Amino acid sequence: MIKILDGKKLAKKVLDELKKDIQKLPNKPRLLVLMIGENRASRVFVRKKQEACRILGIIFRLKKISSKFSTARVCRVMAEEIKNFAPDGIVIQLPLPSGINTTKVLACIPRRLDVEGFAGGKIISPVARGIAALLREYGLSVKNKNIAVVGAGRLVGKPVSKLLRDLGGKVKVFDRETKDLAGKIRKADIVISGAGKPNLIQGAMLKPGAVVIDAGASMAAGKIQGDVDFTTVSSRASYLAPVPGGVGPLTVAMLLVNLVELAQGKALNYR
Repeated sequence: MIKILDGKKLAKKVLDELKKDIQKLPNKPRLLVLMIGENRASRVFVRKKQEACRILGIIFRLKKISSKFSTARVCRVMAEEIKNFAPDGIVIQLPLPSGINTTKVLACIPRRLDVEGFAGGKIISPVARGIAALLREYGLSVKNKNIAVVGAGRLVGKPVSKLLRDLGGKVKVFDRETKDLAGKIRKADIVISGAGKPNLIQGAMLKPGAVVIDAGASMAAGKIQGDVDFTTVSSRASYLAPVPGGVGPLTVAMLLVNLVELAQGKALNYR
């Protein structure tokens, strides 16, 4: 029988510990979120961050920016917000509108405020950190395991594949357009999907007993939906982190762990 990897439960444990760390700080941490344009999924994710900040006593500011702004103007607004709000960390809520250069906007984030690890260094991507923590919580080692990561984006695929390689996994990265995706992932011990395509991962594509992590996120029928077909995968996999309740809550929790670490000044090379 399949076992569900409960990210919500682990996230609560992480946040309970984090609350103790926050109480030791001389000042409450401050998180700035920039949301450019309107995106239904982004609104959901921003609300989840805001609620977690409220529970922990973190000072949260959301700055909404018009999708008509140029890339340069977005960076100027960011600089003004940094000066006026003095955050400990900044989130650029992705995806950005097509007319704005995502790479250039992310490059405008000062390294000392980069809670999502886009600049590299000691700060690890919250998604990658959350997935690693979830696997560790359930005693699932990645060392020498064949791991298929579906989706090569900057939020999931790139940071997750890097971290799992660093932890000793044998990682191969594919995307939603890969020919014969089923054939490519069928030998994988662990499958992690962050492609943003509902029902992309079907049970018949998997090795029996595989561990499946659904890190996909797209809007369908008015709600966030992952990449994994729960019914068919449940009859084939041994463990499954579903959407909702799997990676999502841990991503928020680990983002705030990163924020507090920056506020503590632990990542000294960011100061």
